[in-house]
Amino acid sequence: MDPDSRAKQLALRLPPPFGIVASALSAPIVINGGLGYIAIHGPLLPTGKMITGRVGSDIDAAAAFDAARQTGLSVLSTLKSHLGTLARVRQILKTLVLINCTVDFVGHAQVADGFSKLFVDVFGEDRGRGVRSAIGVDSLPGHVPVAAEIMIAI
Repeated sequence: MDPDSRAKQLALRLPPPFGIVASALSAPIVINGGLGYIAIHGPLLPTGKMITGRVGSDIDAAAAFDAARQTGLSVLSTLKSHLGTLARVRQILKTLVLINCTVDFVGHAQVADGFSKLFVDVFGEDRGRGVRSAIGVDSLPGHVPVAAEIMIAI
């Protein structure tokens, strides 16, 4: 099944395409040859608001997993908006997931799974699973709990 049909079957509710608000000097996506570089996205809701909070103090790991999934939905929205169809994505190559968390939080991989599972669900195991890094940080713009960027093959 193609990714657009799969997203529809999963009843995914995409937020508006992500615009880079921090700097007019950055683009949400750049395509060079057969590669697409997607700028860092946060957990943008369909209402246009962001999920906020720090993992380990303001929100727990389960809420952070959901925020990571919502971040993935934001990325999907940008991909669909710029590529016209998710079917143009041949492969998720690399994902970087940043988690705004307390120093004692250790569930980085489990939080990042919220993002990664969404891409496997939409694109399938072969196309939706790439390499991934999940890193805890002291803060993220807008006090979001999760942010992610990806590189794709087109």
